[in-house]
Amino acid sequence: MRKLLLLPVLFFLILTSCKEDDGDPAPSNTVNDQIKGTWVTTNQSYKYYDASGQEVYEERDDTNTVFSFDGSKVTSTYDTGGGMSGTYTITQNDGKSFINLTEDSQTKQMEILSIGSSAMIWTSEEDNAQYFDNGLKTADHAVITIDFKK
Repeated sequence: MRKLLLLPVLFFLILTSCKEDDGDPAPSNTVNDQIKGTWVTTNQSYKYYDASGQEVYEERDDTNTVFSFDGSKVTSTYDTGGGMSGTYTITQNDGKSFINLTEDSQTKQMEILSIGSSAMIWTSEEDNAQYFDNGLKTADHAVITIDFKK
């Protein structure tokens, strides 16, 4: 009878002593987590194309705009002064990641081409894009690419 009483106690001791060591939790690699923090633009390129897909104009902007992401809010400060404040969401579609920036009920969506611990690239396409080259002109579309560093 004593052996039967010791069996549950022995079983309980074995279960509690076999604790799995999880160690430190693995760092999160989601885009939502990677984007949090402060990022600075290093290059913005605008390439304008005609209806046949030929590039007709290109311009670059290397101003250092500072973006701060906290999980739902985004603020930016331009090196020339001023800035903006709004919200952002990250969405996935067809295996691609997108950032949706909203300010004053206006939303701009950009694809996140790449993101890592210290660099990020966004891109978007805009139809009927206007540019200034010896007067105001309209291209069939433009491709905007923005490079960031953390």
